Amino acid sequence: LMMLFQAYPRLRRGNVTTLIPLMLEALSVAPPPAPREEKPAPKKRRKKKGEGDDKAAAAPPPTGEKDAAASRLARRVHAARSAELLALQVKCLSYLTYTLRQDPALI
Repeated sequence: LMMLFQAYPRLRRGNVTTLIPLMLEALSVAPPPAPREEKPAPKKRRKKKGEGDDKAAAAPPPTGEKDAAASRLARRVHAARSAELLALQVKCLSYLTYTLRQDPALI
């Protein structure tokens, strides 16, 4: 954007006045709250061979472990996206400062 306005200075005045309110709005955006941490379900005790039903011994593992892994993944994705939002806001503020220094009349 900065390079375009430097290459075409006649377009700068009208477009920057439109962009400033949008940039200020982007700076006020807060990341959504982090996903809640879910505690894994307690593990069920598996029966040993010879104890009761063979079908119960062959049951799949509880889903609590899968839920915990999904929760950890969701927290990592949230942290990465929050960092990207913060980086975007820093770049936006930097460009806004640069633009207003070039033409203080835009304030």
